Formats: sequence, C-alpha cells, structure tokens
Amino acid sequence: MTIENFLSKLEKVRSRGNGQWMACCPAGDDRTPSLSIKDDNGTIIMRCFAQECAVSDIVAAVGMELHDLFPPSNGYDAAHHKSGKRVYFNPGQVLEALAFETLVTYMIAKDMQTNGIDEPTRARLLTATSRINAALGYIRR
Repeated sequence: MTIENFLSKLEKVRSRGNGQWMACCPAGDDRTPSLSIKDDNGTIIMRCFAQECAVSDIVAAVGMELHDLFPPSNGYDAAHHKSGKRVYFNPGQVLEALAFETLVTYMIAKDMQTNGIDEPTRARLLTATSRINAALGYIRR
C-alpha cells in the first residue's frame, strides 16, 4: 500500500513536510490530529500520541493489516539466494537492514503487549530475527 492510499483513509490529515503527516487516530476517540505518520522509503511508520493505540488497532480500524505497512518484497528471499557469486554489502547497507528489522521487531513487540500475535505476524518476527542474525554473521566474517 502506498502512503497516499493510507492517508486517504484518515481524517484531518495535514503535512508536516519531509514525508511526515499528522491525522486523527482512527483507533481512538480523536478529535484533533494525534497520529504521527512517516513514509520511510515505502514503509509506513506511525505512532498515536493521544491514547498510545497499538499499530495493529490503527491499521485494523482502516481495514488494513500490518503487512500493508511495508513495501512488497517481490518474492525475493535472501536465505535461498544461490547465484554462486559472493555478494558484498558495505557497513552502511548492513546497518540500514538492521535498523529496519529492529523497527519491525519493535512494532510487533509493541502490538503483542495488547493483542497477542497471529501466525503471519509471528512468521514476520521470525524473518526479522533471522535477518538480524544473518547481518551479525555477515559482519563477523
């Protein structure tokens, strides 16, 4: 889902510039914008400052699921990539991947506090953990 599609489902949206917006939180009784939204290279990041609503509640309130907040993977799975060629990543790329997977892990953990965890979310958490461990193994070489 694009940021434009997501924003179209919210009320009282206003731009803060630099890919950031404020809107009324659809999961709470929000009369003034308290939901902070950011487009981070196709990943939609948000936080409710009014009632600290869980991200899963926010996306459910607009008819979405957590996976809709992330850009499509196009079916690529690095764990099964066997081209025979060694791929090298610079430290900045490894750090960016770690930061992204850490964000995914944080969002899932925050939602688990109130909602538990469903199977697709559990699978995504395992993928994040696997990628973090793979990055650690990569930098230890």
